[in-house]
Amino acid sequence: MSNCMYKVLVNILILMFFFPGWAQSSNPEAITTLSGLSQNDVTCIYQDSRGFIWFGTNDGLNRYDGKEFKIYRRSLKELTSIIIRDLVEDQNHNLWIGTLDNGINRLNLQTGEIEQFRQQNTNGQSLIDNEINNIVCDSEGIIWYCSKKGIGKIIEHQGGIEISNLKTDTLPGNFYTEASLFIDEGNKILLMTEQAFYRVRDDRLSEVFRIKDGFFKSICEFEDKFIIGTSNGLFLISKRDFYLNAYKPAYFSSISSSGFILD
Repeated sequence: MSNCMYKVLVNILILMFFFPGWAQSSNPEAITTLSGLSQNDVTCIYQDSRGFIWFGTNDGLNRYDGKEFKIYRRSLKELTSIIIRDLVEDQNHNLWIGTLDNGINRLNLQTGEIEQFRQQNTNGQSLIDNEINNIVCDSEGIIWYCSKKGIGKIIEHQGGIEISNLKTDTLPGNFYTEASLFIDEGNKILLMTEQAFYRVRDDRLSEVFRIKDGFFKSICEFEDKFIIGTSNGLFLISKRDFYLNAYKPAYFSSISSSGFILD
């Protein structure tokens, strides 16, 4: 079973566990290559401010209007890669596209123009790495990205783009392999690794929460709490205890969760 299919099945199980009525009332419609999708292996999904649905795949980026697809692939004027990892929209209606092997792209949703950002060996205005794990946008419009070699941020000024990277030379080489960024409702930026969460502040990392058994998979907010998906189940912990590193989560189930959302 592919990793993508595993994630889909896990999410369905979670919906059935927490919302039993969902399994009875839903009538899903399959969207596949037969519908115009570039590939069935979907890596990420995002809805922009205009209502379009974007599907990242391992064979290009797809924009869906409910009837037809527009597909973006690799070229000098389009994307740097067809292997899409993550998507996020900023306050200026740009769609930021993280790729697995060739940096980040910025798609202007109003004009359709695409700007490419890669790792270069020329100066500091460069990504720290081209292998992007995920990207997020904070409340100030700053784009944060997590790569296989570290964390960086992209700031848009009137005079242009500024790229800066966190200095984490003292960390192990594989520290960021499965890491990802998360921004809570208070605009606190967190880095999730396999067994710990770190607060990103003043371009530094400080550990705030660690698990003793299993591995972190996903996180989302629910009122004043975090729901955390791990390889050993789902846990509920207050934000206060989380930031104080008080390990007293409520245990939900033995379902191993790789990702979930709350509507």
